[in-house]
Amino acid sequence: MSHWIEKLKFYLRSVNQHGIHSPFVYDLTTKVFYKKQCVKREDWKPCHNDRYFTVKEEQLISGVAAFLFPEKQKLVTYTFDDQPEGTITPTDILIVTAGSKPTDIMYEQMKANLDNDGILIMGNPRRNTLWQKLKQDTDIHLTIDTFSLGFAFKRQQQRKEDFIIRI
Repeated sequence: MSHWIEKLKFYLRSVNQHGIHSPFVYDLTTKVFYKKQCVKREDWKPCHNDRYFTVKEEQLISGVAAFLFPEKQKLVTYTFDDQPEGTITPTDILIVTAGSKPTDIMYEQMKANLDNDGILIMGNPRRNTLWQKLKQDTDIHLTIDTFSLGFAFKRQQQRKEDFIIRI
C-alpha cells in the first residue's frame, strides 16, 4: 500500500514538459522521455545484468545516452555493483543500481570521475540515501527524478535545479 501512496505523492508533486523552465531539461523531456519511439544506441546496453532495470527503464536509459552522446563512438559506462571499491575511472555514464550502498569514499570517487557532461543514473532514487546526498551536493547542478529512475548531472554551466518529472 505504501508504494501506491508514494506514487500518488510523486504524481502530485511532479510536472510534465509544460512545467519545465530549463531548456536542456525541456529538450531531454520532449525528445527522450515523452517520445513514443525512443532512439536507442544499438551498440550500448546500460547494464550487463538484466535484473537491475525493467525493459522500459533500459529503453529510457538508452534513449538518454543517445540524446546526450550522439556522436561518441564508444561510451564509457560503469555499473556501480560491478566493481569493487577503488576502481572507478573517468566515465560518461555512471549507473548506481537500487540495491547499492556506496561508502563516503566511493561517493567522492564517483563524483570526481564523472565528466562535466556525464550523467549518474540511479535506480529507485527515493529509497537510496545517496540520492538525497546528490541533491544537496554543490558539485551536482541538475537532478531529475522520474519515480523509477533518477538522473544527476554535473553540468557546471547550469544553475542548481532539482526536477520531478512524470513520464
